[in-house]
Amino acid sequence: MNYQKKDTDLFKENLSGSVKEYTELQFKPLGEIIEHEENIGLRKKTINTFNTEGFKIQNSTHSAGGKNSIKKVYEYNGKMQLIRQKEFKGTDTLPLLTEDFKYNKKGEISEHIYFKKGKKVSKTIFEYNELNVRTGKVFNEKGIVSSVYSSLYNAEGKITDDTRYDRDSESISYKIHNLYDYAGNLTMTETYYPVGNNFSISKKNTEGNEIELRKYTDGLIVSSCFYSYDERGNQTDVRCDIYDNLLKRTINSSIKYEFDKEGNWIKKVRFQEGIISYVTERTFVYY
Repeated sequence: MNYQKKDTDLFKENLSGSVKEYTELQFKPLGEIIEHEENIGLRKKTINTFNTEGFKIQNSTHSAGGKNSIKKVYEYNGKMQLIRQKEFKGTDTLPLLTEDFKYNKKGEISEHIYFKKGKKVSKTIFEYNELNVRTGKVFNEKGIVSSVYSSLYNAEGKITDDTRYDRDSESISYKIHNLYDYAGNLTMTETYYPVGNNFSISKKNTEGNEIELRKYTDGLIVSSCFYSYDERGNQTDVRCDIYDNLLKRTINSSIKYEFDKEGNWIKKVRFQEGIISYVTERTFVYY
């Protein structure tokens, strides 16, 4: 059971306790031994840092050998609303990407401005009406509308339908339809992309974990995956059926964990068809 506030990043990442920072190392197996020496068997290193309110303030990701590293920094206002996100590449001191967010008096997002190397490349302006509809217009660097969002909310303020159109407001880029239970929990999401005629259905349990994902192309099923979780909300088993010309191939995976005293996992071993596919270890620092 996760007792974090639902809007925090600690809740979204299913973390317990007053987490300040955690470092995550993902290794690939080398023969029968998982090597833990620097750059030997290491796939990826990730460091996440949180403020005392439970929101992420920094994320650093490094690939094996440190060839590709990305750092993201998050800034908030007094209401813990994200107002700026900066992304740095490698050892650069100037951000490659910057995103600024503004909100109206009701706390709803009103503007999203996107910069690349300090140059504004797009700006999205959101408007709301009394029919629970939010419209977002995306302007490119020349001030021309490049696409339009349209979101429909229910009485509880949750998005039921979300559609993105190309600049002519007629060609649809994608459509998303959400279903909720009587308690307001998201239970199913249907996503449609006209280009490629791709369609997917995602089902969730009452804790918000995905338990089923089906994907279709041109009306034919491509894959269907089913997920199981433990009482802490950690994924434990995955069964994926892959279809090729209606021929089905099934892949089974399982995940084993070790936990610290706060209930956060510190070691995760993933098996595919009984064979280790990777090992992930985490070390935590708490406030």
